[in-house]
Amino acid sequence: MILLLVLLFPFAISLGAFLFGGKRITGKELAFQLAVVTVPLVITYAIMVNGLTSDTEIWNGSIAEKHDGTQHCCHSYSCNCHDVCSGTGKDRSCYEHCDTCYEHSHDIYWEASSTTGKEVYSNTCNPPSTEMPQRWGQIYVGEPTAEEHSYTNYIKGNPASILNREAVSPRLLAEVPEYPRVYDHYRALRVLDLGVPDVDVSALNHEMEYMNAQLGPKHQVDIILILTEEVDPTFAEAVRQKWIGGKKNDVVVIVGMTGAHELLWVDTVSWTQSETMKINIRDNVLAMHTFDGHKVLGIMAFEIDQGFNRRHMKEFKYLASGVEPTKTQMIVLFIIAGILAIGMSIFCYLVDAFGEERPARIPGVYRRF
Repeated sequence: MILLLVLLFPFAISLGAFLFGGKRITGKELAFQLAVVTVPLVITYAIMVNGLTSDTEIWNGSIAEKHDGTQHCCHSYSCNCHDVCSGTGKDRSCYEHCDTCYEHSHDIYWEASSTTGKEVYSNTCNPPSTEMPQRWGQIYVGEPTAEEHSYTNYIKGNPASILNREAVSPRLLAEVPEYPRVYDHYRALRVLDLGVPDVDVSALNHEMEYMNAQLGPKHQVDIILILTEEVDPTFAEAVRQKWIGGKKNDVVVIVGMTGAHELLWVDTVSWTQSETMKINIRDNVLAMHTFDGHKVLGIMAFEIDQGFNRRHMKEFKYLASGVEPTKTQMIVLFIIAGILAIGMSIFCYLVDAFGEERPARIPGVYRRF
């Protein structure tokens, strides 16, 4: 519907030029104008909509293998240049011909791949004298990996139709961290500590990396733990709103506690339909009364292993019809449509695009194309 509305605007301009152009624009040229205007607008609209639904989720695995070796040298240069001539007399012509030479007999590479089949570390085209990269030396078989995988997220493109919850306060939204991204080739933060004191985040994150490496491939799940001193349990709704419900394979457990680690509330953000899993995580963690990171992760691992079922994005494909460009994008579309329509109308008024030999109204300007 939005695309039709956008197209009506340049169509009206082109039709107006056709009707009031003193017969300087023919039916063929009108059709030509509409085609030239429609194609780029449709392509631009499709790119905008695709951008609204394009998303990434994290796939988990572990290092399957690492290897180094030699490859053909990447560092080439021109050498042995000489003139090559042909013909005689005035017809004689010459050009320079050069061979391709290489700086080294070979280059060295270092690579590592994950159990998902993806190459997660690559350092290639290094001269023979290059020392082994320190980062490659840190990689070991079995080390947990995280990879960003692109997918179409219909919920992201049309969140209002499914995240129909009451709005949370701006204060709570401001406390929600950005969604964690993969860094340092294949690593990701699994524990987000929002200021709770005396929590060994590094140790918890290390343990959760292995949890994801084990449960991720088994259940196609990505597990995140958020720790906060926020006493208002609607903070979980703020996370759900800012993260648009999370990714389709997420289980985000949020634990609210005091600075003394007294547990206040627990909630889970996930698209899984296993409400039993969410309730069990909440009740079993709260039953501890005092936060113990290792035990919390144990509860999460058990319940997720027993109850998580990943939902498929095709279940939300019906939302695709409601994906529409933003207001800013709409303005850009109308500007592009107007420029194309006016420009093509002027072109067809001044130029005889199909050689129909009409009399010129502007001498010296009107011509065949």
